[in-house]
Amino acid sequence: MFVLIFCAEQHQSVSYQDCVLACCGQLALVGCSVCIFVYSLGTNIMYFIVIGDQWDKCKTLYKPC
Repeated sequence: MFVLIFCAEQHQSVSYQDCVLACCGQLALVGCSVCIFVYSLGTNIMYFIVIGDQWDKCKTLYKPC
């Protein structure tokens, strides 16, 4: 974390992608963006699975009159 903060201060970067671009170049920026996208997509899919599992339990507990 300290290395990231140091590099961001040296290059006046305001975001993680700006810091990667300044330190590693365009190819690393594309790789970083792809990794962030895949991580976010996986997290969303995991949330949908958990919500879907809990939804069945909620529907059985709630029985309308």
